[in-house]
Amino acid sequence: MEDFIDVKVTRRGREVAEGCYKLPVTIGRGEHNSVRIGHSPQDMTISRTHAIIERTAGRLQLVDKSANGTIYRGERIKQGNAVDLGLVDSFEIFDFKVSIGRVKPDPSIPIIFEAHVLVDGYRKGKPFMIGEMLLLCFKSSQGYRFDQVPMQADLHTIFTRRRLDAEYPLAAIASEHGEGLLVTESVPQQPRITVNRKPASQPKQTLRERDVVEIGNIRIEIYPPGEKSLKCSNPACQLLNPYIPHGNCKYCAFALIGAVTRVASGASKAKN
Repeated sequence: MEDFIDVKVTRRGREVAEGCYKLPVTIGRGEHNSVRIGHSPQDMTISRTHAIIERTAGRLQLVDKSANGTIYRGERIKQGNAVDLGLVDSFEIFDFKVSIGRVKPDPSIPIIFEAHVLVDGYRKGKPFMIGEMLLLCFKSSQGYRFDQVPMQADLHTIFTRRRLDAEYPLAAIASEHGEGLLVTESVPQQPRITVNRKPASQPKQTLRERDVVEIGNIRIEIYPPGEKSLKCSNPACQLLNPYIPHGNCKYCAFALIGAVTRVASGASKAKN
């Protein structure tokens, strides 16, 4: 969760904004900012992009981008200058107080799935843990991109930033009330999305362990954390089954004797 911070903005003791935001976090009057201040009513002393919180060379920094400056620990930061921030810290932009904090894992939220992404049949990167974190899939002219974010993250800011880079939110795999959930969005030139080879016809669809989600040439295999599964060897099926080596595929009844063993990493146990 190092790419995310909690941000709370107050003005004269009243809360203006609060949320979990992905770095870099921009603050200012303009619509493009992660956190908007000074826009209702219009306050021209607040710059369109007044300040940025970003991570540079492993350090969390506050960078002033304004004409009127930002106050940090009683000192005014001038335009273009930066100061290092602590994991829990605050600064002022006129009468707005911005407080930041580290996003802490919540051990009360269980990891329900491991999502393994395969591209053209090859595993891509480490498995994604679904529970406190959700998995986002974006589509662009260059293909597909995956991003994992905390459940409490400000998705509006993430989606806005991605769209500025001509990437569109296509699907999300998340946990809701202890169950898996596939959420799909309509995008230009929509690829075919299936769950266990059947079209995902609803914007929201329940996911269960050992389901297979396919998006174009992307295959996402859903595993119970740390458990083995069997991939059916029938070329027309190739879906996942519980680890019963001498059983039959629950989808096509093909014998699982020649099935391929799929092993979940079990990394979820180490994370909590």
